[in-house]
Amino acid sequence: MAAVLGISAYHGDAAAALVVDGRLAGAVAEERFTRVKHWAGFPSEAVRSCLDMAGLDPWAVEHFAVARDPRAHLAKKAFYALLHGPSIGLLRDRARNRRRVSDAATALADALGLPVDHVRPRIQWVEHHPAHMASAFFVSPWEEAAVCALDGFGDFVSTSWAVGSGRRLKVMGRVHFPHSLGMFYLALTQYLGFPRYGDEYKVMGLAAYGTPDFAEALRPVIRLDDLNDNGGSFELDLRYFRHHTGGVDMTWDGGEPVIGRVWTEELERLLGPARRPEEPIEPRHEAIAASAQRSSKRPRSTSSAAFTAARGRAGWPSPGAARSTAS
Repeated sequence: MAAVLGISAYHGDAAAALVVDGRLAGAVAEERFTRVKHWAGFPSEAVRSCLDMAGLDPWAVEHFAVARDPRAHLAKKAFYALLHGPSIGLLRDRARNRRRVSDAATALADALGLPVDHVRPRIQWVEHHPAHMASAFFVSPWEEAAVCALDGFGDFVSTSWAVGSGRRLKVMGRVHFPHSLGMFYLALTQYLGFPRYGDEYKVMGLAAYGTPDFAEALRPVIRLDDLNDNGGSFELDLRYFRHHTGGVDMTWDGGEPVIGRVWTEELERLLGPARRPEEPIEPRHEAIAASAQRSSKRPRSTSSAAFTAARGRAGWPSPGAARSTAS
């Protein structure tokens, strides 16, 4: 019997999933037990629940898969730090989060009543974005598919596109920190007066009531690359964002995730006064939501076109499509 227990920890929507002999035996988010929406931290109850669902003894788990890889893209991280000199606060926050993730063996051992020395050699670090794409492709009906993952950030990456074939994923391109469609959408969500983690769905719903009157104003905020060998990428105009400077407080441990304000006053100069949470929603806010929705589609379409062009140059047939999105 082959049993693999996967966890997502110290991030929003902490969760666990158990696969036994290639079949899903259990999956649950920690928020179902804590009753705190998007609960972040270590999913102790979810881990134990998955084993209970399968009637499996913790000693029978052969591998523990963690949806993070602290070693991923170290050269990129070091180069960015040397080039841009992020604040001590940002470096301290990243180091603290990395230590927590790296010590997942201790948390797993405590949750399951196992010795740490038994758990540690069985941990498999899975980079954040390949984990997203694997969750989309490997349960899809296609033998080959184009796969794309878009989120805020994970392991220094915000966007990835890949080819899934059989039991393999080949990553074709990435967008790295500090550029992120998720961060763009989060900034507009906060600007529109929705400050809590996971509030982006409110902006998506609000967009249906408005017209994209501010789409042209937002166009310079996301710059697209040309469709060349490295095309399909994009960059944010960082004048409108604070996340890369270390001026944003983030909490990912033991409760509801909290992310401080990620946008700068430049966004108000561009779009006008931001809405406060207690203020009524006006047609202007609906129009900005619709404009944010339209603006976020442009880089997604460009990435898709670049991916298709790369497949054509390689002489590969057209695949299906599998997509993973996350906050």
